[in-house]
Amino acid sequence: MHKTLPENTGTASVTFKTTASLSSLKALVAAFRANGWIDNNGIANSLTKKLEHGNLQAFLNEVKAQNGKHINAEAAGYLLRDAQLLLNILRKIRDVKEREHDIFHHNRLGSYETGV
Repeated sequence: MHKTLPENTGTASVTFKTTASLSSLKALVAAFRANGWIDNNGIANSLTKKLEHGNLQAFLNEVKAQNGKHINAEAAGYLLRDAQLLLNILRKIRDVKEREHDIFHHNRLGSYETGV
């Protein structure tokens, strides 16, 4: 039998890296439905459909509305964190594409056009 002595103590640091995608969010919804953290099939189905259509803002709104009701608060926290991260990334990509579009039009036309 192994005995741990009081002087055999220590600390450790562990770093986790998480990623978020529409697929990972759908998997979380399914897992949370299976373990009861989402207690309503209709809610789980609605969330999944929003993800299938890429509607992250509607997904976020529904999770916020059901937080503490049909979605356990811990599960809602994970879903909100990952969906917001993904939405922020998509917004940054959109902003970069818009800037590239503006630069292209500036270079092509010789003057800056805002489209306003």
